[in-house]
Amino acid sequence: MTTKLRFFWLLAMIILFFQCSSSKNSAPLLPEEIYLFYTNDISGELDLCGCPKRPMGGIARRAKYIQRYFELKKPVLQVDAGNSFFSQRYLMSQPDDFARRSAEVLAKACAKLKLDAINIGVSDLAGGVDFLKHLKKLAKEKGELNLISSNLYYKASNQLVFPRFQLVNKAGIKIGIFGLIKKSNLLPLGLKAEEPVSIAREMTRILREQKQAELVVGLFNLGLEQSKKICQEIVGIDLVVVSGSPRYLWEPVLYGNCLLVQAGAGGKYLGEMKLELKSLKKPDSEQVKKLNNQLARLDAELNLLQGPILNDPEAKKKYLELKTKRNSIYEELKNLALSFDYQNQLVPLDATLPVDLEIKSWIVQLLSEKKK
Repeated sequence: MTTKLRFFWLLAMIILFFQCSSSKNSAPLLPEEIYLFYTNDISGELDLCGCPKRPMGGIARRAKYIQRYFELKKPVLQVDAGNSFFSQRYLMSQPDDFARRSAEVLAKACAKLKLDAINIGVSDLAGGVDFLKHLKKLAKEKGELNLISSNLYYKASNQLVFPRFQLVNKAGIKIGIFGLIKKSNLLPLGLKAEEPVSIAREMTRILREQKQAELVVGLFNLGLEQSKKICQEIVGIDLVVVSGSPRYLWEPVLYGNCLLVQAGAGGKYLGEMKLELKSLKKPDSEQVKKLNNQLARLDAELNLLQGPILNDPEAKKKYLELKTKRNSIYEELKNLALSFDYQNQLVPLDATLPVDLEIKSWIVQLLSEKKK
């Protein structure tokens, strides 16, 4: 072998060595941030709420607000937890023509907005399964209407009505999304909702182990209390958006190793959370359980010190000490249990905000036809 050949052979070996060494030692790169936008219990509302003091809401305002993040090329994840298309009052009677037309506008707007997943809630079924499939077909001109439900089945065939989950990739992070609907005698004939806890456990396992999801998001049309119980019982769900009993959760609530959020009702507020991933490692479940038990004991003690007893200086001192200790343990739990840091806010969709003009034109046309 000539001297020149030996030199190139040696150089190639050195380059190969450093490439292999680099690939073995480098950790997966995490994105700086993912922007999550969430809604629940929209109930077919398209525009301003009509509140005399502060008119708020509207899918056209929501669309315009989110569009600027796309324009800035930010990683965006959008989900809806259910009860989007119809108000619960239609569970006892068939939706009228205006309600159905409103649902059609909402479906087209959601497709244009590129929502990653919309969970089916009980009130969404007020128009029947065929109508929801009609919405999906109608919205096709603007994009996909990604309807999901992990536990809604046809009774006769025992087949799923909608896809069980949605798997998306945002800035290189694989995110699994699944949805649950509560068991209810108000479901249309021929449909059944399987028991949510066992399905949640199964879906978490599938998304984590089979699909290799690095974040798992649940969309629970179960109300807050049942959602809390599932989060306490099942390890592996990172975040849950709740519908079914609308509340304004101004601050997310941590249960187990899962964060719960909710954005009120009627689309007046838009939930926005900036997620900053810090690790893809699974938390120490035993330590999480231990800290949760400590929190439960402190909450019980704090409840005993509520009311007039706080007029006593010693009782008030004890209360403040316990409160400080609880806050400290809660922060420790949050840092241990969550694989991400976050900043959360409920964005008021005030009447002064700009609107998406195309979506607004759909709404104006619908309202003008209603007046005729």
